[in-house]
Amino acid sequence: MKKKIGLLFMLVMLQIISIQAQQFGSANLIDGTVFRGEDIFQGDIDGDGDVDLVVASYETDADSLFWYENNGSGIFSTPHFVTSNLDIARAVMVADLNDDGAMDIISASQADRKVAWYENDGTGLNWTTHNLTTSANYAIGLDVADLDDDGKLDVIFTATGDEQISWFKNLGSGDFSGEIIISNQVIDAISVSAVDLDNDDKLDILFSSWGDSIGWFKNNGNGNFGTINFVSNLIDNPKTAYAADLDGDNWPDIISASNYDDKVAWYKNDGSANFGVQQIIDSTVDYAMTAEPIDIDGDADYDILVAGFSKGEISWYENDGNASFSKHIVDTTASNKYRSVVATDIDGDGDLDLAAVAQNKVVWFENLNPAGLFPIAKAQTNFYPNPIIQEGEWSVEKPIFVEKVTVFNAVGQVEYEYSVGKICTEIHIQRNDLKSGCYFLNVYGNEGEFITKFFVE
Repeated sequence: MKKKIGLLFMLVMLQIISIQAQQFGSANLIDGTVFRGEDIFQGDIDGDGDVDLVVASYETDADSLFWYENNGSGIFSTPHFVTSNLDIARAVMVADLNDDGAMDIISASQADRKVAWYENDGTGLNWTTHNLTTSANYAIGLDVADLDDDGKLDVIFTATGDEQISWFKNLGSGDFSGEIIISNQVIDAISVSAVDLDNDDKLDILFSSWGDSIGWFKNNGNGNFGTINFVSNLIDNPKTAYAADLDGDNWPDIISASNYDDKVAWYKNDGSANFGVQQIIDSTVDYAMTAEPIDIDGDADYDILVAGFSKGEISWYENDGNASFSKHIVDTTASNKYRSVVATDIDGDGDLDLAAVAQNKVVWFENLNPAGLFPIAKAQTNFYPNPIIQEGEWSVEKPIFVEKVTVFNAVGQVEYEYSVGKICTEIHIQRNDLKSGCYFLNVYGNEGEFITKFFVE
């Protein structure tokens, strides 16, 4: 399995029904003093088993990278600052880069040309700064993934001013190689995402650029990349591009969010990593910032989570399983001017809540329907041991027909799934490549869906 922090998407026939969703509550204020929040990411920073939030802001020569400690029920602390030596942070991610069991923080910052990672001592209160580069002209895009399949998480970034996409190889124990250039011919490269687009078990590089294009580079193995493959240039200032299989054909398609034409759109993968014409999902998201594939309602297909800047919009598009979508508006408060949104279980009740960073605040929205939008089975179940070290056993009180099993991580991404197709009373879950943290086991059977929260040590 490829280690990947980051995301995926697609669509075939599309209908949008614009309705006011009732699944999420109103905004809960975490912090109302943020100056131009740019990005938000989630992770258990202090190792206490719940989801904390990390924010990058546009502060110049000030405290522009910080995190909020969650008490487990959605009550957050005042910000804990990671560093004050950062100038206009534009992107942030969370990952354990040195395999010590503590979640580290990675950032890309524009004005000081830095890509850096901050080593966590396990408490989230003491950080050691490791600069990967201080010469990335206009560093904006960021992802973390195992590009060379050696079991260690590498760091990928875009340097817009250099028209460049590059990566740093993780050598182990927190050591990294020098900069490895993938391409220096991507005009105004903005976002970057590592994803296997051609189903060859190697993570390719997907990008968007302010040069009004999205495209990708094929991974030829061991982190060696081919030439640029353009997907579309019929797009005005695309801010992000992700990929995921929307229609269930097992081929990842591409989704984009673009600022100047207010579009969320998708591009179908024909099964040979050739992508079709742009198909518009929505053209009314004023200054669309992100369109991220994630299973919001827990029905084992990819929905789309969207943030729009100008009208302060947070919305999600429900996938019916056949790539037809219904739009659900979570918030449209113009003064909020959202830039980034994530889905994660903030209050520990087993469903995906939303957290967003806006122009001057950080907020979260509670998922008010713990059962999601799908039938939940009632039979008594057990999961042991929890947390697991190598293997866990899920058991149910009576025999049921199990159709399939899916394991989701804390942000709703599918870690792995498999078909069962038989009557059984227990399911064995292997740790495989699951890193330490919180996961959700979804067992789909003839009595509905069983959802179990479990942890990996």
